[in-house]
Amino acid sequence: MKKRNGFTLVELLIVMAILAVLTMMAIGIFNPIVLTNKAKDARKKKDLSRMKVAFEEYYNDKGCYPTESFIEGIDCEGNGFSPWLSSWPCDPNGNKYYYITDCNESDCCPKWYKAYTKLENSKDSAIPADWATRTGNYHVGDGSLSNSQVNYGVSSLNVNWDDFVLEEICTYGNTKYCYGPQGSNPCQPLDSGQRHNNAYVGSCSPQCRVSCCLDGKVCN
Repeated sequence: MKKRNGFTLVELLIVMAILAVLTMMAIGIFNPIVLTNKAKDARKKKDLSRMKVAFEEYYNDKGCYPTESFIEGIDCEGNGFSPWLSSWPCDPNGNKYYYITDCNESDCCPKWYKAYTKLENSKDSAIPADWATRTGNYHVGDGSLSNSQVNYGVSSLNVNWDDFVLEEICTYGNTKYCYGPQGSNPCQPLDSGQRHNNAYVGSCSPQCRVSCCLDGKVCN
């Protein structure tokens, strides 16, 4: 009897299929663009985490969070937020992270903050599952950012960074609304010129979180 050497056609096809799968996996793992984006996202998360700690330490010392104008005046890698942060972080592209509070005048005393960035990997598990599905008039932060501009953030404990708000139109139907008292439904309407002092309390539906009626602002 002769001993058979070599491979059958089926065996060769199986080996080729396995090699093809391994090659595609290697391309996905070692793709320089993918690796670079992962590194950028890791840095962004680390930066915002450091900022969150620094903001809370600032609040413990000052009784307020830093104002938007104060943060806007700090240069990238500068020491303008020392001693809470020795070097102010900017994203890997050299851009400042978005920072939003409940008031932006230089002499106000913010009681909450939200800081945002955009992760390169849109499928990152840290991004809320429904983030990309919110379209139309839905914005985030104070209403000045869209969900296409940012997708990840941190905030003080008394607000949620991923809340969606309506943009500056300040209407739900034909009525101006803001957050109302706990359990109110619908939200309580505000008369033109009325100042609202509890914009982020209660259990109003998301469409009532209008940006022009945040704490201390006047509906107009």
